[in-house]
Amino acid sequence: LLAYVEMLARDSGRFADATISANTRNANGAPIAIDIMLTKDLSVTDTRGAATITARARDSGDAGEVRISAANIKITSTADSSFAAIDTHTLGSGKGGDVTIAAPGTLTVTGVSNKMFFIDSGTAPLSKGVGGDTTITAGKVELTRSNINTGDFIAQQTGQRSPGPGGNITITANSFEMKESAIATDSSGGGKAGGFTISAREIHINESSFLQQIGINGTGGFVIKATDLHMSDSA
Repeated sequence: LLAYVEMLARDSGRFADATISANTRNANGAPIAIDIMLTKDLSVTDTRGAATITARARDSGDAGEVRISAANIKITSTADSSFAAIDTHTLGSGKGGDVTIAAPGTLTVTGVSNKMFFIDSGTAPLSKGVGGDTTITAGKVELTRSNINTGDFIAQQTGQRSPGPGGNITITANSFEMKESAIATDSSGGGKAGGFTISAREIHINESSFLQQIGINGTGGFVIKATDLHMSDSA
Protein backbone atom coordinates (compact mmCIF):
# COMPACT_ATOMS: atom_id res chain seq x y z
CA LEU A 1 0.00 0.00 0.00
CA LEU A 2 1.56 3.27 -1.13
CA ALA A 3 0.46 6.50 0.50
CA TYR A 4 1.57 9.94 -0.63
CA VAL A 5 0.45 13.36 0.56
CA GLU A 6 1.79 16.55 -1.02
CA MET A 7 1.12 20.11 0.11
CA LEU A 8 2.45 22.98 -1.99
CA ALA A 9 1.74 26.65 -1.28
CA ARG A 10 3.12 30.03 -2.21
CA ASP A 11 2.07 31.38 1.17
CA SER A 12 2.06 30.15 4.76
CA GLY A 13 0.44 27.06 6.28
CA ARG A 14 -1.33 26.47 9.58
CA PHE A 15 -2.36 23.27 11.36
CA ALA A 16 -4.48 23.51 14.51
CA ASP A 17 -5.29 20.17 16.18
CA ALA A 18 -5.15 18.52 12.76
CA THR A 19 -3.53 15.28 11.55
CA ILE A 20 -2.12 14.25 8.18
CA SER A 21 -1.35 10.53 7.87
CA ALA A 22 0.36 8.28 5.32
CA ASN A 23 0.88 5.10 7.36
CA THR A 24 1.62 1.69 5.90
CA ARG A 25 1.20 -1.94 6.97
CA ASN A 26 2.75 -5.09 5.46
CA ALA A 27 3.92 -3.07 2.46
CA ASN A 28 6.35 -0.28 1.74
CA GLY A 29 5.03 3.25 1.82
CA ALA A 30 5.76 5.73 -0.94
CA PRO A 31 9.44 6.78 -0.91
CA ILE A 32 8.26 10.28 0.07
CA ALA A 33 5.10 9.78 2.10
CA ILE A 34 4.39 13.40 3.05
CA ASP A 35 5.91 16.45 1.36
CA ILE A 36 5.07 19.93 2.67
CA MET A 37 6.71 22.82 0.81
CA LEU A 38 5.86 26.41 1.77
CA THR A 39 7.49 29.64 0.66
CA LYS A 40 6.51 31.41 3.89
CA ASP A 41 5.84 30.15 7.43
CA LEU A 42 4.39 26.96 8.91
CA SER A 43 2.55 27.09 12.23
CA VAL A 44 1.40 24.00 14.15
CA THR A 45 -0.61 24.22 17.37
CA ASP A 46 -1.77 21.26 19.45
CA THR A 47 -4.06 21.01 22.48
CA ARG A 48 -4.93 17.29 22.17
CA GLY A 49 -1.56 15.63 22.64
CA ALA A 50 -1.86 13.97 19.24
CA ALA A 51 0.46 13.72 16.26
CA THR A 52 0.12 16.28 13.48
CA ILE A 53 1.98 14.24 10.86
CA THR A 54 2.25 10.44 10.79
CA ALA A 55 3.95 8.03 8.39
CA ARG A 56 4.30 4.95 10.58
CA ALA A 57 5.30 1.45 9.49
CA ARG A 58 3.53 -1.59 10.92
CA ASP A 59 4.55 -5.24 10.57
CA SER A 60 6.77 -5.83 7.51
CA GLY A 61 6.47 -2.54 5.61
CA ASP A 62 8.93 0.36 5.46
CA ALA A 63 7.57 3.82 6.19
CA GLY A 64 8.03 6.62 3.67
CA GLU A 65 9.92 9.84 4.27
CA VAL A 66 8.39 13.03 5.68
CA ARG A 67 9.74 16.25 4.19
CA ILE A 68 8.87 19.73 5.45
CA SER A 69 10.28 23.03 4.21
CA ALA A 70 9.16 26.55 5.12
CA ALA A 71 10.75 29.93 5.78
CA ASN A 72 10.06 29.59 9.51
CA ILE A 73 8.49 26.69 11.40
CA LYS A 74 6.78 27.00 14.78
CA ILE A 75 5.30 24.00 16.61
CA THR A 76 3.58 24.49 19.97
CA SER A 77 1.67 22.10 22.23
CA THR A 78 -0.20 22.81 25.47
CA ALA A 79 -0.97 19.12 26.09
CA ASP A 80 0.70 17.49 29.10
CA SER A 81 0.92 14.05 27.52
CA SER A 82 3.40 11.80 25.74
CA PHE A 83 3.14 12.02 21.96
CA ALA A 84 5.17 12.97 18.90
CA ALA A 85 4.23 15.89 16.67
CA ILE A 86 5.89 14.10 13.74
CA ASP A 87 5.59 10.33 14.11
CA THR A 88 7.25 7.94 11.63
CA HIS A 89 8.29 5.14 13.97
CA THR A 90 8.24 1.44 13.09
CA LEU A 91 6.06 -1.10 14.90
CA GLY A 92 7.46 -4.17 13.17
CA SER A 93 10.36 -5.43 11.07
CA GLY A 94 10.20 -2.55 8.61
CA LYS A 95 12.14 0.72 8.69
CA GLY A 96 10.84 3.88 10.33
CA GLY A 97 10.38 6.85 8.03
CA ASP A 98 13.16 9.39 7.55
CA VAL A 99 12.31 12.98 8.50
CA THR A 100 13.86 15.93 6.67
CA ILE A 101 13.15 19.48 7.81
CA ALA A 102 14.43 22.71 6.28
CA ALA A 103 13.80 26.24 7.59
CA PRO A 104 16.18 29.03 6.49
CA GLY A 105 14.83 31.17 9.31
CA THR A 106 13.85 29.77 12.72
CA LEU A 107 12.61 26.34 13.77
CA THR A 108 10.93 26.60 17.18
CA VAL A 109 9.33 23.66 18.99
CA THR A 110 7.79 24.15 22.44
CA GLY A 111 5.96 21.71 24.69
CA VAL A 112 4.30 22.24 28.06
CA SER A 113 6.21 19.31 29.58
CA ASN A 114 9.16 17.20 28.50
CA LYS A 115 6.80 14.32 27.64
CA MET A 116 6.37 15.80 24.18
CA PHE A 117 8.42 14.56 21.24
CA PHE A 118 9.05 16.80 18.29
CA ILE A 119 10.02 13.78 16.16
CA ASP A 120 9.76 10.03 16.76
CA SER A 121 11.29 8.07 13.90
CA GLY A 122 12.40 5.29 16.22
CA THR A 123 11.51 1.71 17.09
CA ALA A 124 8.53 0.56 19.13
CA PRO A 125 8.95 -1.87 22.07
CA LEU A 126 10.30 -5.26 20.90
CA SER A 127 10.34 -4.04 17.29
CA LYS A 128 13.08 -5.53 15.10
CA GLY A 129 12.86 -2.70 12.60
CA VAL A 130 15.35 0.09 11.95
CA GLY A 131 14.83 3.64 13.14
CA GLY A 132 14.49 6.35 10.51
CA ASP A 133 17.06 9.12 10.08
CA THR A 134 16.28 12.69 11.08
CA THR A 135 17.89 15.62 9.25
CA ILE A 136 17.29 19.25 10.25
CA THR A 137 18.70 22.29 8.47
CA ALA A 138 17.75 25.72 9.78
CA GLY A 139 19.06 29.17 10.54
CA LYS A 140 18.13 28.85 14.21
CA VAL A 141 16.84 25.78 16.08
CA GLU A 142 15.12 26.16 19.47
CA LEU A 143 13.84 23.05 21.29
CA THR A 144 12.03 23.66 24.58
CA ARG A 145 10.52 20.69 26.43
CA SER A 146 10.48 18.78 23.14
CA ASN A 147 12.45 15.65 22.35
CA ILE A 148 13.73 13.75 19.30
CA ASN A 149 13.92 9.95 19.20
CA THR A 150 15.35 7.78 16.41
CA GLY A 151 15.78 4.57 18.42
CA ASP A 152 14.18 2.85 21.41
CA PHE A 153 14.34 5.72 23.90
CA ILE A 154 10.53 5.87 24.07
CA ALA A 155 10.32 2.08 24.45
CA GLN A 156 12.63 2.37 27.46
CA GLN A 157 10.10 4.64 29.17
CA THR A 158 7.69 1.68 29.22
CA GLY A 159 10.29 -0.67 30.68
CA GLN A 160 10.90 -2.42 27.35
CA ARG A 161 13.61 -2.35 24.66
CA SER A 162 13.96 -2.85 20.94
CA PRO A 163 16.69 -4.89 19.21
CA GLY A 164 16.60 -2.85 16.00
CA PRO A 165 19.25 -0.19 15.21
CA GLY A 166 18.58 3.47 15.89
CA GLY A 167 18.45 6.05 13.12
CA ASN A 168 20.98 8.84 12.62
CA ILE A 169 20.48 12.48 13.59
CA THR A 170 22.02 15.35 11.63
CA ILE A 171 21.39 18.96 12.64
CA THR A 172 22.95 21.91 10.81
CA ALA A 173 22.22 25.47 11.91
CA ASN A 174 23.75 28.84 12.71
CA SER A 175 22.36 28.59 16.26
CA PHE A 176 21.11 25.51 18.12
CA GLU A 177 19.51 25.59 21.58
CA MET A 178 17.92 22.95 23.81
CA LYS A 179 16.01 23.57 27.06
CA GLU A 180 14.56 20.68 29.10
CA SER A 181 14.82 18.50 26.00
CA ALA A 182 16.44 15.23 24.93
CA ILE A 183 17.78 13.81 21.69
CA ALA A 184 18.37 10.04 21.64
CA THR A 185 19.46 7.47 19.05
CA ASP A 186 19.48 4.44 21.39
CA SER A 187 19.35 0.76 20.60
CA SER A 188 19.40 -0.72 24.10
CA GLY A 189 17.92 -4.08 23.11
CA GLY A 190 20.88 -5.40 21.15
CA GLY A 191 21.32 -3.19 18.08
CA LYS A 192 23.58 -0.32 17.10
CA ALA A 193 22.74 3.22 18.19
CA GLY A 194 22.41 5.84 15.49
CA GLY A 195 25.02 8.50 14.88
CA PHE A 196 24.95 12.13 16.01
CA THR A 197 26.15 15.09 13.95
CA ILE A 198 25.32 18.57 15.23
CA SER A 199 27.00 21.52 13.49
CA ALA A 200 26.31 25.12 14.47
CA ARG A 201 28.17 28.33 15.13
CA GLU A 202 26.54 28.51 18.59
CA ILE A 203 25.28 25.50 20.55
CA HIS A 204 23.44 25.90 23.87
CA ILE A 205 22.40 22.76 25.78
CA ASN A 206 20.68 23.95 28.96
CA GLU A 207 18.24 23.16 31.76
CA SER A 208 18.56 19.38 32.14
CA SER A 209 18.79 18.75 28.41
CA PHE A 210 20.85 15.80 27.16
CA LEU A 211 22.10 13.91 24.13
CA GLN A 212 21.92 10.12 24.52
CA GLN A 213 23.48 7.35 22.44
CA ILE A 214 23.20 3.86 23.98
CA GLY A 215 24.01 0.92 21.72
CA ILE A 216 24.46 -2.66 22.94
CA ASN A 217 26.08 -3.55 19.61
CA GLY A 218 28.06 -0.35 19.20
CA THR A 219 27.20 3.19 18.17
CA GLY A 220 27.45 5.44 15.16
CA GLY A 221 29.70 8.49 15.21
CA PHE A 222 29.20 11.31 17.70
CA VAL A 223 30.24 14.65 16.22
CA ILE A 224 29.61 18.11 17.68
CA LYS A 225 31.00 21.07 15.71
CA ALA A 226 30.65 24.56 17.15
CA THR A 227 32.50 27.86 17.50
CA ASP A 228 30.77 28.48 20.86
CA LEU A 229 29.52 25.56 22.95
CA HIS A 230 27.59 26.26 26.16
CA MET A 231 26.25 23.59 28.54
CA SER A 232 24.42 24.25 31.80
CA ASP A 233 22.80 21.59 34.03
CA SER A 234 22.87 19.21 31.06
CA ALA A 235 24.69 16.12 29.75
